[in-house]
Amino acid sequence: MRFLVAVVIVAVLAAEPEKPQKSAEELYAALKGPWRAGDEKSPLQGVWLHRNEKAPVPPPGTSPWGVIVDFTRGSPEGYRGEPEKVQADGDGLKITLPPAGKEEKRGTRVLRISRDGDKLEVRVTGGCCEGTYTLKRVASKQ
Repeated sequence: MRFLVAVVIVAVLAAEPEKPQKSAEELYAALKGPWRAGDEKSPLQGVWLHRNEKAPVPPPGTSPWGVIVDFTRGSPEGYRGEPEKVQADGDGLKITLPPAGKEEKRGTRVLRISRDGDKLEVRVTGGCCEGTYTLKRVASKQ
């Protein structure tokens, strides 16, 4: 009997087509650009994920990715620069920041960003501002 149940479970799992995982570049289209907090009291004020579209072409061997993480004024958690790693994580991106330098007091290490309708959900791991935040897209200046 157990064998029959196991066979049925395997058959059901095999019959469900697995969605192909999107690449980080494919997910980037929905997540790029500047995002700001809707609440001015939020510790996370904004996130901007970019691939240097409006900057000079980066030298060969450097990452095309750039990220700006803006916390409340005076917080040591902010970051501007290249992430250590950007990878697809389900329907969002997992962005690993490099370790803080000797002069930095930043504890934030990982951001997990994903879309929730017209909003961006950002989960911050590490540091004094650890938590989940909801941001809205900044209006374009076109």
